[in-house]
Amino acid sequence: MNTPSNTKDIDIVKGANSVWQPGDPTGQIVTRLSTNKQLKYLTEITDVIGQVYDALPEDYQKMTELRYWSKQKYTCDLIAMKIGISERQARRWRNEIVKITAEQLGWR
Repeated sequence: MNTPSNTKDIDIVKGANSVWQPGDPTGQIVTRLSTNKQLKYLTEITDVIGQVYDALPEDYQKMTELRYWSKQKYTCDLIAMKIGISERQARRWRNEIVKITAEQLGWR
């Protein structure tokens, strides 16, 4: 009896009407995605963003939530009014957050 060396739980009998058992396509896709370089890169970016966010003062966090994570995308002038700071200060904070994030990612 000739059997392929790559059989796991499937017995193939020579000459028999065997039905091929499909593998686990979802598992294979998950494995491919988890080893994908792009996914690793994006995961690194989101991890750094989370770390920077957690280290920010509370007012900076509020600004970040309003600017990037709310359903309505607030402009710097609206964020400044909501937080109670000047528009210029809101822009400085945003620039500082972006700069810190870029440095943590090694982009500067």
